[in-house]
Amino acid sequence: MSKALCRTVVVRNSQGLHARPADLLVRMANQFQSTILIGRGGEQVDCKSILSLLTLGAADGTELSVSAEGDDAERAIDSIEQFFLRGFEEPSKSDSETSA
Repeated sequence: MSKALCRTVVVRNSQGLHARPADLLVRMANQFQSTILIGRGGEQVDCKSILSLLTLGAADGTELSVSAEGDDAERAIDSIEQFFLRGFEEPSKSDSETSA
């Protein structure tokens, strides 16, 4: 049995949690078996649903709570936290010259 892990993340993107990062977040969440919820102010939504994520209306600077429960909960919550810390990996002006 696993217990739920919780973490607070902050939206670090001038456009907030809009469609592109919400799609990436759903894709990331779906790589994990754990149940992942995200929300604010007592409202929790399924992190694997893009429509649910968009209903949060999370603007730049918004604090969100993330919880994950399951066998891979720690990996899931770590990945999501890093995604928020990187500002949703939105391209900056210098990124176009970076190669893999």
